[in-house]
Amino acid sequence: MRTDPVKTGLAFGAERLGRLKRNGRLVSYSPLSRFEELKFLAMGIDGKKQLWTTPRDLAGLRERLPDFDFDHLIDRAARQRAGLEPFRVRAGTDAFTTHGPQ
Repeated sequence: MRTDPVKTGLAFGAERLGRLKRNGRLVSYSPLSRFEELKFLAMGIDGKKQLWTTPRDLAGLRERLPDFDFDHLIDRAARQRAGLEPFRVRAGTDAFTTHGPQ
C-alpha cells in the first residue's frame, strides 16, 4: 500500500490537537496533568499485578512452574501501588480543589 501524505499529515495534526487539554494552561504544567499521569501509572501497576495473579490462579501455572515466584511479583506490585497511592491522592486533591486562576 502507498502512503497518502495528506492523510498522514492530518493524522499527525489530529494527534497533536488531541494532546491539548482544556485545563486553562497552554504551555505550563497543570495539577490535572499530574493527577492523570499518576492515575495511569496506578492503572499500569494494577494491570501488572493481574498479569501475575491470573496465570498463577486460573492457568494453574503455580504447579507447572514451581520455581517461578508469582507471589513475590504480586507482592512487589502491591507495594509499588501502596507507595504510589499517597502521591495520587495528593495530586487528585490539588487537581480538584478550586484555587482560582493560576
